[in-house]
Amino acid sequence: PKRIEAAIQSCEDGKDALSALSLSHGEKTALKMIRKTWEKQRRKALDALGLCHGQAHDEYFHDLRKSGQVYWMHLALLQKLWPSAMRAKRADAKQLVKLLGHEHDLSVLAAFADREPDSFAGGETLALLLDAIIDRQQALREESLALADHVFAETAAREAEIVALLWKHAAR
Repeated sequence: PKRIEAAIQSCEDGKDALSALSLSHGEKTALKMIRKTWEKQRRKALDALGLCHGQAHDEYFHDLRKSGQVYWMHLALLQKLWPSAMRAKRADAKQLVKLLGHEHDLSVLAAFADREPDSFAGGETLALLLDAIIDRQQALREESLALADHVFAETAAREAEIVALLWKHAAR
């Protein structure tokens, strides 16, 4: 009950904060904010992708997944700017997030197996499980990187410019 009450209060506080929020309504300001936000998010995704290509750390792939989720949501928000293109990009981004989600699940399972080896029926079973995890995780990472290279093929600045032009055109 205390957590539910705290959650309700947090929602009420959020509603109050939103009602007090003041955003500029100017076309140029909106265009600048969209371009800047889009480019920032894309740079973050490209940075994560570069780290994944450089080193196979679980954390880097998790960061790439989070960037893919944000990208997928941004595409959904702006789908009306260019429905067919945004829908296609969203489908690819969603598939990337799904693959990286499976990869992350395997990372969590491997970490659990390392922490709790007694939870598995003997050392041979654990060794077979870890081998299977590593094999599948490697395949998912390769598939994810190939798809991420496609999803994030455009430079951050160029894609932000395209989105800004679409926004400007839609505002007419």
